[in-house]
Amino acid sequence: MESERIVGEALRPVRDDVVMESKFVWNIDPVTGANTGLNSRPNHIRQAVDGLLKRRPRCRRSSNAR
Repeated sequence: MESERIVGEALRPVRDDVVMESKFVWNIDPVTGANTGLNSRPNHIRQAVDGLLKRRPRCRRSSNAR
């Protein structure tokens, strides 16, 4: 997502000092970017977090993530 790339670039100098959280309940179509509703199923949450980590490679899950 473009907004995540922009935030990642802006936080580059302080990346190790920042904790980011992500809203993952929105079901966003990866092709169109359209919001297709809410999805809080565990599988969707894992996919959303994994996608976030791929887009921000220096991010990591917190120690309490499951």
